[in-house]
Amino acid sequence: MSRIRLRANAKLNLTLDVVGRREDGYHCLRSVMQSVSLADQVTLTKQVSGIALQVDSSQVPTNEDNLAWKAAAIFRERTGIKGGVLIEIEKRIPVSAGLAGGTTDAAAVLIGLNILYGKNLPLSKLQKIGLKIGADLPFCLQGGTVLVEGIGERLTALPPFPDVTLVVAGLKEKVSTTWVYRGLTSDAYGTAFSSNFIRAFKAGKSAEEISGVLGNTLESVTAAFVPGIELWKRRLLDGGAHGALMSGSGPAVFGLFTEEERAREFRKRWELEEKIFLVKPVKAGILEMNGGA
Repeated sequence: MSRIRLRANAKLNLTLDVVGRREDGYHCLRSVMQSVSLADQVTLTKQVSGIALQVDSSQVPTNEDNLAWKAAAIFRERTGIKGGVLIEIEKRIPVSAGLAGGTTDAAAVLIGLNILYGKNLPLSKLQKIGLKIGADLPFCLQGGTVLVEGIGERLTALPPFPDVTLVVAGLKEKVSTTWVYRGLTSDAYGTAFSSNFIRAFKAGKSAEEISGVLGNTLESVTAAFVPGIELWKRRLLDGGAHGALMSGSGPAVFGLFTEEERAREFRKRWELEEKIFLVKPVKAGILEMNGGA
């Protein structure tokens, strides 16, 4: 095989608690993450040497600043492969939106190179490599419905999320994750969104009831500077969502709908004002597509 195409799924944070900060400055999290059907397409082609990157978006760097490039570089370093790779990315996930767009592309590169070069590294090994690139990367490699703890290294798979429709409003503003974490104050630590969610989830509560325990500690920090977050949450709730929340460090906002028709009506009403995506929960972060050669 000399070429492989992969579907790199976005993630949503159904909950996000910041439980502390380590001496090295990293924040410790507790978050229920969910892979969703909004995805980039990542194509990897073997080349004699080096790394080349092409992206169909001017918002994304095509050099070593790109996480996909970094993933290729660290994979080659750790495995000792001599061959190179051309990475082509078709972007569909909004950039810098809290949906792990760059991170999931990097996860696809790790999985793709592992297959192309026949290294057969287990998931756990890829996750250790991935953690050097980003805290969400171990989750993006695994995917599904997962409780993620620590700095992203501890993952506990949960039962699949119900077959609901999630409406994602991308929002045009760009948010720096580093900036958001710097805005946290100590009184933000210790929320229990994830514990409450897991308790309700494992008790077999309905999707409507689970919507009531969504929560994100970072939302108040980002929303103070991006008023569109509260605006779109209100619109989603008024439009029939049972719950609405900012994902990650934002600014993307999503709403949980149990009636797909109402979700479609919401998109029809607002799609000229903002990028609106209708997505479904999925059970994997990265999927190989047809067309490998």
